[in-house]
This record gives sequence, structure tokens and C-alpha cells, in this order.
Amino acid sequence: MVLGKTLIHGVYVLCYLSRQERGTVVSSEAVAQAVGVPAEHARKILQSLGSAGLVASVRGRAGGFLLSRELEQVSVLEVLEAVSPPVAQDD
Repeated sequence: MVLGKTLIHGVYVLCYLSRQERGTVVSSEAVAQAVGVPAEHARKILQSLGSAGLVASVRGRAGGFLLSRELEQVSVLEVLEAVSPPVAQDD
């Protein structure tokens, strides 16, 4: 199941970012290498996590990503909702 792997990778990304010194900005390439996923996949996960407010992005030459809040304040459900595609509801 693709969603299962994406959820696990999302959790790995957040765990990796949480191990960085507070305020440290990490490039998507560094995240990809640390988590063991292709760079494009890491960028998509980071973008999804950013849209959900779980990570913040910093633009520019020294840009990258960092946690928006402490990892202990993030639920697995939030990660699942961030990385999963929207589910269509029947009327």
C-alpha cells in the first residue's frame, strides 16, 4: 500500500527534523538522504507536511525545512491527514 509507506516516510521525516538542533534549517536533499527516499518524494512529503502546518519552509540559498512545533505535539493522525489524498464523500 503506497499510503502506508508515505505515512511511514512522513513520520521518519518529522523524527529526523526533531533530532536537529532547534531552529536548524535542513535541505530537502539532506532529508531525503537521511530518510532513504528519492529527493522528489521527500520534497512532496515536506510540501504536504508544510501545507498541514507541521513543518515550516525557509526560502533562499540557505533555505530548507524545520519543525513548526515540538514533535510531541504532533499526532500520527495529523501526519496521515497531511500525506493522504483527500477522500471523496458520497452525497
